[in-house]
Amino acid sequence: GKPLLARENFEVVYQWILLDYDWESQEQKEEAIESGEFDPKNNTISGIKIWKDRVFVSTPRLLSGVPSTINWLQYPAKKEKNPQTKPLIPFPNWEMQKVGNCSAIQNVQSMEIDTTGRMWVLDVGSKYLLTPTPNTECRPKLLIYDLNEDADELLHVHVFSEEVASEQSFLNDLVLDINEERGHTQTFAYIADSGMPGGIVVYHFENDTTWRVEDNKTMNADPDAVEAKVGDKEAMLSFNIDGIALTPPRHRNKLVFYSPLGSFHLYSIPAEVLMNPDCFGIKEEIHDYGTRSSQSDGMMFDNKGNLYFGLLANNSLAVWSHSNRRKDRKGRIREIILAKDNKKLIWIDSLGFDLKGFLWFTSNRLQNIQAMDVPEDEVNYRINRIRLAKKKSYMYN
Repeated sequence: GKPLLARENFEVVYQWILLDYDWESQEQKEEAIESGEFDPKNNTISGIKIWKDRVFVSTPRLLSGVPSTINWLQYPAKKEKNPQTKPLIPFPNWEMQKVGNCSAIQNVQSMEIDTTGRMWVLDVGSKYLLTPTPNTECRPKLLIYDLNEDADELLHVHVFSEEVASEQSFLNDLVLDINEERGHTQTFAYIADSGMPGGIVVYHFENDTTWRVEDNKTMNADPDAVEAKVGDKEAMLSFNIDGIALTPPRHRNKLVFYSPLGSFHLYSIPAEVLMNPDCFGIKEEIHDYGTRSSQSDGMMFDNKGNLYFGLLANNSLAVWSHSNRRKDRKGRIREIILAKDNKKLIWIDSLGFDLKGFLWFTSNRLQNIQAMDVPEDEVNYRINRIRLAKKKSYMYN
């Protein structure tokens, strides 16, 4: 008889051929298409985070024609049949999505939501990064919103200075490190800058200060790893430090893991080192764990110390346990494949946990956006989830 096919262990919750938004009216949509403000084939999903009954998803302005750059969807009810196709609802509203208004939100790749329901939205500032002439009129910034009671109140904005984030910067992803000692809270955001040169920008929330850490060897793309066949295209992966992840509180001395997009290696640096604005001599503190079987984009730890990441050349989602540091004979880490699908899991970009035992992740075929060649007759964008009982985000105990 035929071999039994493994049952799909992940579920596609939302999917789109081309993205669409929750417009205020049909006229607004038609005007946006006519003016070029909305060009459906230039829109892709990227970052994903969950809070209560909302699924937040970013739609970066890599090209022009993206009307809203951070949005949400209703968490699906049990009785709903997946996958669904729903319009993206701009967050917090349409007004804050105005291109060229530097106090509005310009370009979001990633966001993070802490355990108290504050969403930290990282605004790259510059836009159209996949075109020959990126627009750098707005500075990068971090916006902090309160999601409780669906108030969506803007609590704080920090605009990054030229010293920590130049016009060549691309603030791509972030993790939050919240330390409570003797009733005194210290909150740090560690931000991956995939721009030129690669680096980690550290933001100290309570003092509203920032500084920058660079390491030429480990935070920049490796010339031997900047190309990969993703889907049916040669993708350019020449971005610098991209994925960033933090070990959970149960690990006494927290580590920040990172990897350039154009690299097979997985590196870490102690969080304690990054917390010091005068940190130099960091080379000795960086650890190289070995290589993965492919390059990967976003990555994330759970509360038990497992690291999740996509494998771009293998259309799969993998996990690696921080406690299993032994490499194989080829110097590779012992990653385990959790899900693989050569159609649905092309370019796993970003990950986020809910509190119901699911890891959510986006797959977006970004190689097609890069090539400006998005097929209009098949599903391109998916929001997926996989059940991982008792696992939560790295921010929880």
